[in-house]
Amino acid sequence: MAVLVLAAGGRAACPPDCFRGTGPAASDCLVQYGRITAARTTCTDGDPACDADGLANGVCTIAVDVCLNEPSPGCTPDAISGPTVAPVTSDAARALASAVGALDPARPGCVAATAPVALRPSLGGVRPASARVVLTVRGRRTDRDRLTFTCTPSAAAPPFAAAIQPIFSARCATIGCHVVAPPNSTPPLEAVGAWAAIVGVASRNVPSLALVAPGDVARSYLARKILGKRIVDRTVQMPQGCPHVPPAGGCLTTAEQAAIVGWIAGGAPND
Repeated sequence: MAVLVLAAGGRAACPPDCFRGTGPAASDCLVQYGRITAARTTCTDGDPACDADGLANGVCTIAVDVCLNEPSPGCTPDAISGPTVAPVTSDAARALASAVGALDPARPGCVAATAPVALRPSLGGVRPASARVVLTVRGRRTDRDRLTFTCTPSAAAPPFAAAIQPIFSARCATIGCHVVAPPNSTPPLEAVGAWAAIVGVASRNVPSLALVAPGDVARSYLARKILGKRIVDRTVQMPQGCPHVPPAGGCLTTAEQAAIVGWIAGGAPND
C-alpha cells in the first residue's frame, strides 16, 4: 500500500508539463500531476530515475506533484471544494489527503509529494506491489483520477551496510535483545560483526537451517522469524511481541521485511 507524504521542495513545474489525469478534458485542469506521465506509474526499487531515495531498500519512493486549478488548454479553472481520496479508510488515502491539504483550493498551486510503495515479502522472495488511489476534485464539474503506483524488485540485492544493518540496529540490537552485553539474545546484530554472525551460520534452534542461507529465503531461519512463517520450533515472530505488542524498537515495517528478504534472496552480500 502506498503512503503519500508531503515532501520538501518548491512549486511543481505545471503546466505545461503536467499529466492531466484520466477525467474529461473540460475538467482535467482541476487536478493535474507532475513527475508522472500516465495514470499507471511503475518504478524499480533503487532506480534513481523514479525512486526518490535512490536505494534498493524494499520500497519505491515515487515522486509525484499534485496541482490544483492550474490553467490548461481546453479547461478553465473553477471554484473547487478541495480534493478527496478513496477509499477513505486506507492509509494511502489519508496520507494523500494530508499532502494536498496543504494547498488552498481557492488558488492555483502545487505540492510535491512522494508515494512510497513497499514490495511484498514472502518465503519465496520479494514480489511487486501496487497502490491504487482515486483523487476527486469537485467544482461545477468533477475531475476524478484513478492512479496506480507499482514497485518492482531490484535485480541487485539491497546493500547490507546502507539498507540492512540500519534495520538491525534500530529494531533488533536493543537492550536485552540482540546485543553483545548481557542480558541478550543470540545472534548479536550490532553494527560490528552482525554479517559474520548470521550469514552461513546454523541456527541453534533449528540446526538444519542457516540463520541466513544466501540465495535461499525459505531455508533462512531469520526470514522465517521476521515473517512469522514456518517457524518449526514454535518460537515467536521477531521482533518479539510483534505484531500485536510492539517492543521498544518497534515492529518491522513491510518495507523493512522486504529489504531483508530481498537481501537474502540476492545472496546476502556484505557491501
